[in-house]
Amino acid sequence: MKKLALFVMFAITGSLFLASCSGGDDDTADKPKPTVTWKTTTGFKFADGTETAGNNISFGILATPSSGEKITRVVINLSVNGGANAILFDSTMKENSYNRDWIDVKLGELAGAKSKFTVTVTQSNDQTSSSTFTITASSPARNTQVTANIVLGAQASNTGSFFNPKEGSTGVLTIAQAAAAQSSTHVVYYMGATNKATFSAPNDAQITGVFSSLSNWTTRNATVFKKTTLTAAQFDALNPTDASQIDTECSNGVFTSKVTQMAIGDVVAYRTQDGTHYALFKVSAISNMGSTNSEITFDMANPAF
Repeated sequence: MKKLALFVMFAITGSLFLASCSGGDDDTADKPKPTVTWKTTTGFKFADGTETAGNNISFGILATPSSGEKITRVVINLSVNGGANAILFDSTMKENSYNRDWIDVKLGELAGAKSKFTVTVTQSNDQTSSSTFTITASSPARNTQVTANIVLGAQASNTGSFFNPKEGSTGVLTIAQAAAAQSSTHVVYYMGATNKATFSAPNDAQITGVFSSLSNWTTRNATVFKKTTLTAAQFDALNPTDASQIDTECSNGVFTSKVTQMAIGDVVAYRTQDGTHYALFKVSAISNMGSTNSEITFDMANPAF
């Protein structure tokens, strides 16, 4: 009988052990999670969309824990163009629900930037839920600013060959002035034997063959150019209250470090190395074609930055 009792005891113990193991499998089942939604309040952002660059947006969240749990943490992250997350909000609590609004969160100034907002809610059983929306920044409506009759001289001219378009009509520089303002010098004009009338970046591979002293510069900006398909008449018809066409021409297409063989009526797109300034140049006159004493006259149209 004693042996039978021991056998029964071991059998029961073994079955309890097996039951305990099978109970461990149940622990791997999905635990209940909280729910979180973006508020659909009028004027709030809650889904993918667009907004003017630099504008403010507002949003809110509603979070509810599963039965018997409490909301313990809320985090809102912002990632721009897929970059690292920046924490906009991070707070711990112990609440039966969570309801909060964020008003006037400023978007970046860069048109085309994609701002991804992510809210992550944690509840007391350490389970989380997340929701996201992405806002693409559109170009703000800006006036078109036109500067007429800018004159640059080629390498042998007494007129300055260097130009800082950000300064408009006062941005023409002699070589000495440009050497003292290298970081602000973005455009060089010269007349080449083959290239003829040329706008060049200070870092173009051929520029030191024209202005040898640039080899001593410590800053040579990587400006880029593109000869557009716009006509002079289309340049003259640019919308004075909407610079979006300039945005488009200066953002798309193939840009290089110089544009050569320019002719009267050409419309050239230019963009600085960092993309913070860009414009269209309409060539209105070229004197002494083929001569290093040549001068080029052009109008510049840019967004009113």
